[in-house]
Amino acid sequence: MTPISDRVVSPKDCLLLVGLPLGRENFFRSFDDPLTYAALSRNQHLKDEALWVGYSGLADSALKFCDKVTSFGGRAQTSPAVRDLAELSRDYAVIAFWTHATWPPLGANDIRDVPGLWTTLHSGEDAVSKAFRAWCQEAGIPLNSLSEDDAKRAWLAEAVGRANVFAHAEAAAFPPERKPRGGNPICRRTSECAENLHRPAFDRQFSEFITESRGIELDGQMRSVGEVFSEFSQDQPRVFDLRMCNSSMIAGSVKQRCPASLVVVNQWQADPLVGLLRYVLVLQELARAPISYVEACRRVHIAGLALRKSL
Repeated sequence: MTPISDRVVSPKDCLLLVGLPLGRENFFRSFDDPLTYAALSRNQHLKDEALWVGYSGLADSALKFCDKVTSFGGRAQTSPAVRDLAELSRDYAVIAFWTHATWPPLGANDIRDVPGLWTTLHSGEDAVSKAFRAWCQEAGIPLNSLSEDDAKRAWLAEAVGRANVFAHAEAAAFPPERKPRGGNPICRRTSECAENLHRPAFDRQFSEFITESRGIELDGQMRSVGEVFSEFSQDQPRVFDLRMCNSSMIAGSVKQRCPASLVVVNQWQADPLVGLLRYVLVLQELARAPISYVEACRRVHIAGLALRKSL
């Protein structure tokens, strides 16, 4: 059987799931979820109507890109409900998500099993626990020998929360070709920390101890990786193209739930319209020649690098 990475596909094999609200009604409906509202209303000085005025330009442009997707033979589904994902995706080899993603640091209320998480982080041999202990040492956070669960919970929320924030900042700010600019990096092993200490890594590694975070916007609500990807067949080979900020953080979690899949990710923060434009260009490449989705992505990436160098 041809590996999914080499399988030739056409635009008609590709489904784009648009998680961001593209209409005024859906935009305001998403405010019913406090997490989604917080993501959309970062400028606290703007009234809700002004938020829509500022956002509507992106929504209008996104709708035009969706029309382009359709013109190449692909399908763009706006405001998909989680319960409909299995039915929507059944006949498609490539599932692309275009949406917002943000991962809150661990909070005290997220910890279900304090002794279990405490013991594992202090003595576990998994990559996340090892990276956490190394980070605590370099950050000057003592691995306290606390006896009360309430004290342990507070310490875990503080220490893990700080580690999450640090890892998210590292992942977003330090691509390999860029050197850290000024400041005093807390941890010298930045790439290892960025890879292992973000919130989705804790969700994946310690699912029996903590509540999974809800960080993917879909149909007006923030959803967890488990909520979204448990809807897809585990055994069906397909490509998931995650066009959302820092989607490399959840690649392992998606692969864990859909082991037969190939996961295409964006490592850092992404301009949403640029991500959508690149998806349209990928479909254009697929319409031109019988190639794989991965090859089409590679061609678009190379063309983008060439254009950047010429400017």
